[in-house]
Amino acid sequence: MFITGGFGQVARLWVWNVAKASVECVAACRGHKETILSLSSSTTIAGCNVNLFASSSFDSTIKVWSASPEETDLSEETGGISHKRKSENKIPVRIPRLTLAGHRNMVSRVCWLADVASTPKLISCSWDQSIRLWDVGVGAGDQVVAPKCGEARCIMVGSPLHDLSASPNGILVAASDNKVRRYDLRAKDALAQIGFQGHNSWLTAVAWAPHRPDQFITGSVDKVVKLWDARRVSAPLYDLMGHRDMITSVDWAPPHDNKHYILSASADGTAKIYHYPT
Repeated sequence: MFITGGFGQVARLWVWNVAKASVECVAACRGHKETILSLSSSTTIAGCNVNLFASSSFDSTIKVWSASPEETDLSEETGGISHKRKSENKIPVRIPRLTLAGHRNMVSRVCWLADVASTPKLISCSWDQSIRLWDVGVGAGDQVVAPKCGEARCIMVGSPLHDLSASPNGILVAASDNKVRRYDLRAKDALAQIGFQGHNSWLTAVAWAPHRPDQFITGSVDKVVKLWDARRVSAPLYDLMGHRDMITSVDWAPPHDNKHYILSASADGTAKIYHYPT
């Protein structure tokens, strides 16, 4: 199962049948008023036993949805009543269980936090220059409990933010001032470690390494992907070249034959795979 979103303001839930080599859209998730900018599934977080996904949008909101393919349509955002409303092409229409409002500009990224020992949490960043931490209270059957939801913390950064990556080692944010900032949310004041400077333009993407807790990658409008060591703030470890336009996203591929690979996508219309330097 996977989720897509984009300029159409609708997130779509798909089921991939590998045996039949077919893909079916099982729900159209409607509620955003502008372009959907990011999506995040709770099932990617170890220890999280709820089946939800979150979306962020140009409309300054975050919405939380059921990711269960069997669920009926919801007539109330709190998730209480079902009905059989269908779209014109007979795809079930689903509305959000929860809307989180607080940002004052487009929400460029939202993701689930790995620390879900007490209650599921979301973290988001925005062009309003803030990072926000959200509680998402969940009851029986993955029902969102509205009184237990809302903004838990707000950190003002001082520059519009384009992406973030969360891990037990901290929160990395990619900003318009060409810097990578690292925050430790365990600290009461969450002071940023600012020092990862090496790009010549806006940062557009950032991702912690899944296999090395001290390393991460970044992408920028300057067309370069950089590999960093969090313990070395003076300069990146490597510059990964080849794109002819701004980097739009970066990620890590699943390991293959004990080798790791770095992925990047660009406005030049290409995606590239880089060998992880060892």
